[in-house]
Amino acid sequence: MSAGSGRTYVNGGKKNLSDDSEKLVTQVDDLQDTVEDLRKDVVQRGVRPLPRQLDVVSKDISTATSGLKKLQEFLKREKPIWTKIWEKELQVVCEDRDLLTMQEELCIDLEDDLEKAAETFALVEQATRQQNLQNAPRSSSRTLNPVALDRGGDPQKARTGVLGEVRALQPNHESRLEAIERAEKARQRELEERRDGEFQKELSSFVEEGKLKKSGGVEEAERLRKLKDERNPTPEAPPRYSQRKEEERTNYEHSCNERRDNENLVLQHDEYLFDPNDFLWAAACKFADVLESREPEITSDYYFSTSDVLVCLFINIDLSIIEDAEYLAKCLVMPLIKFFSRASSFRFAIFVPRPHVEGRKEVPKHLRYVFGTLEELGRSPNLEGASTDMEKKFVIREVRTMRRRSRMDHVQIHADSLEQGFFIAKVDGKDLNEEPLESCRLLQDVQGSKPTERIAIPPRPRANDVGAAWVVRKKGGVWA
Repeated sequence: MSAGSGRTYVNGGKKNLSDDSEKLVTQVDDLQDTVEDLRKDVVQRGVRPLPRQLDVVSKDISTATSGLKKLQEFLKREKPIWTKIWEKELQVVCEDRDLLTMQEELCIDLEDDLEKAAETFALVEQATRQQNLQNAPRSSSRTLNPVALDRGGDPQKARTGVLGEVRALQPNHESRLEAIERAEKARQRELEERRDGEFQKELSSFVEEGKLKKSGGVEEAERLRKLKDERNPTPEAPPRYSQRKEEERTNYEHSCNERRDNENLVLQHDEYLFDPNDFLWAAACKFADVLESREPEITSDYYFSTSDVLVCLFINIDLSIIEDAEYLAKCLVMPLIKFFSRASSFRFAIFVPRPHVEGRKEVPKHLRYVFGTLEELGRSPNLEGASTDMEKKFVIREVRTMRRRSRMDHVQIHADSLEQGFFIAKVDGKDLNEEPLESCRLLQDVQGSKPTERIAIPPRPRANDVGAAWVVRKKGGVWA
């Protein structure tokens, strides 16, 4: 087992040992408290503990005893393994300590050698300066044997003496090899020094000594530029240019506002009968057609040539109290035809509280008149309601505008209506606000004159209203 894996093994064992011991200590403490309480009950209070309590305490003692035995077995099993791991780690620690001691001694020796080399080099420099002052000629590195220079001696004897000295030599090859290596290294250093020219050496020493001017780099240049700009600010644009720019911005904002106003004017309209809390409707064209264009100039021909209109109708009264159907024509049919003249069909989403339609399975008479009039005028009315997600959001927004609660979800209401055969809006009278909703009147001034002629609303009796445009053929008459 390596040192790293051994240490990992020991750490894992320590964690398990700590968790088990802590758990056992907590268990024993709780057990002691329980036994102490039982002792007080028996000795001081004279209360006999229940057999169930005695069984529980006995089981807890057995569990704690088994846990203690497991802990002891773990210690007995792991102790020799941990001891071997500690021995290996101790050996590694001793080796590291010896290595550190040896390196410290080596540093001391190197420091001594370096000091001696520096002293010797100083003496060499001093001797060199003295030789330069004396201008002494360069002496030869080799010295001849005085015996060879003695011309007055016998040449035979001189030769014999030289040969004897040669035979007496004992060459040390290792020292020669070391000398050769030192000479080679010295030659390499000399070549490196020759490779760098005088300019390179001067430049290196100039940089190393820190003689370069600290200019600050790009940051300093940017800072100086900003200071210069602050001292000499850019001249302002001429008044004519500024005025033209302001006019362009104003024209752009005006065009945006005009476009938004035109969209609201064309897309949505609402009116009410008697009281906005009793009878109110809001209509809007199909949102998918609106998003295709964002031109400031909007015409109704573009939007309503092939589109239908979603009409949200909120009724809080019994329609039977309306004596004259002309009121419905004036407040509902005529505005729809006027403001949405190019619409091909009208999809109604009608909201009525439960008490007004409880138990009814047919469209009220006055609404049948409204639907019949629209059909006679070539507008196909239906009760499909909102068909897209954006239209459903529009319905929910109008419900909130009427100050009804958000739980009037159009989709859920429509599903309930199809199941039960009549429309049910999950609200009652107290959910409606009695204050007039003047903010719902989105259009105050409508361009063009209102038609003065009355719209004929002919009665169209049909047996059980079968086949009428306002009756959906699903589970009886459904009108929501």
